[in-house]
Amino acid sequence: MEIEALEAILMDDFKEIHPSESGLNTSNRCFEITICPQDDDADEPNIPLVRLALIFSHTEKYPDEPPLLDLKSLKGIPTGDLRVLKEKLEQEAAENLGMSMVYTLVTSAKEWLSERFAQDAGDEDDEEDEVAKDEIIIPHGEPVTVDSFLAWRERFEAELALERAKLMPDSALAAPKEKRLSGRQWFESGRAASLFLCKPIFSEKILSPKELSEIPKNFLKFAKKDEVFDWMVGVRRKIHEHPELGYEEFETSKLVREELDKMGIPYKYPVSITGVVGYVGTGEAPFVAIRADMDALSLQEMVEWDHKSKNPGKMHACGHDAHVAMLLGAAKILQEHRHILKGTAVLIFQPAEEGGGGAKKMIEGGALENVEAIFGIHSSTFLPLGEVSTRSGPLLAGSGFFEAVISGKGGHAAIPQHSIDPILAASNVIVSLQHLVSREADPLDSQVVTVAKFEGGDAFNVIPDSVTIGGTFRAFSSESFLQLKQRIEQVIVGQAAVQRCNATVSFETDDKIFFPPTVNNNNLHKLFQRVAGDMLGAGGVKDMQPLMGSEDFSFYQEIIPGYFFFVGMKDEALEQPTFHHSPYFTINEAALPFGAALHASLVVGYLSDAHTGTGTPIIDQQHHHDEL
Repeated sequence: MEIEALEAILMDDFKEIHPSESGLNTSNRCFEITICPQDDDADEPNIPLVRLALIFSHTEKYPDEPPLLDLKSLKGIPTGDLRVLKEKLEQEAAENLGMSMVYTLVTSAKEWLSERFAQDAGDEDDEEDEVAKDEIIIPHGEPVTVDSFLAWRERFEAELALERAKLMPDSALAAPKEKRLSGRQWFESGRAASLFLCKPIFSEKILSPKELSEIPKNFLKFAKKDEVFDWMVGVRRKIHEHPELGYEEFETSKLVREELDKMGIPYKYPVSITGVVGYVGTGEAPFVAIRADMDALSLQEMVEWDHKSKNPGKMHACGHDAHVAMLLGAAKILQEHRHILKGTAVLIFQPAEEGGGGAKKMIEGGALENVEAIFGIHSSTFLPLGEVSTRSGPLLAGSGFFEAVISGKGGHAAIPQHSIDPILAASNVIVSLQHLVSREADPLDSQVVTVAKFEGGDAFNVIPDSVTIGGTFRAFSSESFLQLKQRIEQVIVGQAAVQRCNATVSFETDDKIFFPPTVNNNNLHKLFQRVAGDMLGAGGVKDMQPLMGSEDFSFYQEIIPGYFFFVGMKDEALEQPTFHHSPYFTINEAALPFGAALHASLVVGYLSDAHTGTGTPIIDQQHHHDEL
């Protein structure tokens, strides 16, 4: 029966969206509506009457409290007469609760319920009609009047479908339209087969080049509104006060999900332990992603201010708190302007960028499913407010780590001839490793080999049995990177052997993985220059030199075309900018609107180009890497 289907939606699905804990007030009481068909004869043969009973009751959290309000007198009022019902609700609520408006979200039998009840109209012998009823939880929300009912109904159905999509398997996103479930199959199966089964209406209007050029400026104005800016600052400071290390970002992830919930944005969680992937737009191709990392560093913050880290030994000293705030800001902009999107924006909130390879695990978790391109942002404390910097091609180096144990024979320092000295062998290894860059690498192909770890011996007069050394190596091309890796192992083993020692070399481990070079797609570079130029002017878009730092954003770029850029967050109050990964690291929060607006503008620009076919085709990213 259709009424059973309706009950399934109202009972199960709405409780998933709004559990009782998020009730009407601090007492966690909430509204319940009982819906059942009337036995009375209807004035119109195809539209049965429906009676509603509004109950203001206790929840599981307060099982001993009696209901505050029981409006059983509402029974018998035809819901087709919304005006009479609304007046009765407001009268009863005012008398019993002293409320000027009651948050009812009244359901229309005449327009919505009758669509489901129509099949049962006239079935007087149907015994199931007598017991067909159930309850739903209605949370605190804005008062809905008769005039706004239709708009609410459309939004409710869309949000319902979006929230159900959180529980669906990743494969459902790619399901062909002809294989998607019907409405009945959808609620009977207990899951949604499409992200946007009841999506809102999106504009088919094609934006002109002039209209597209105005969007970045308009988005920046939106992001600079006091209420939006203050909200982003508040989000950033909450995250800053409670930093969490890689794969431990549970509270940060919770905050992200709460903000997405408030905006009505659907998401998948968990992805790779703490990751979140949200969706804004039509739910259809093309899909373009924007990404923020969430993890902090193992540092004790030394900056004294009201929002200093409350987690000892942990600090957001790389700006990831700002990255999350900017991506949430972009989500708000896109959600407010989703009617102009010609596809779907994918919001990737990623854990463990700082050496944990969170991007790699997000890819393994399906974060890039259907995604064609991705944009990433990073704060820069050396770049002034209102400026961005980046470049096409290699931007950041690929990086790897090595560790070697050089073993000899320990003994007394006074009789070295009876020992095999691993310290001497390690010293020769370190000197020889420096020749890999100075004597073997092309001077125009920047590379780095650094030994930063040397452990061996704990006495002044004892030659140890072994020494451990370790370090990092970096290059801007995969070919140079692999060549360095091969030669590092050969030099360590060979030089140790010259000194009669043995050596074992290890590279990638669970907590130290190789990062590929960060290489920006040339055609996405053209899009970025156009969008950033429209927002900041040509003078605000700087071309930067490659940096030897690394970023796990490069894992995304190995799969699809990607683009990474820096946004100016220089704190002008300081005489000298603070370096990233410093316990004195600070940023200029006035930059948050710029990052949020750039993210959102790049999404609109990419989707518009893809929709009209005016953008330059994105070349194969793997082919781009092979050319380096």
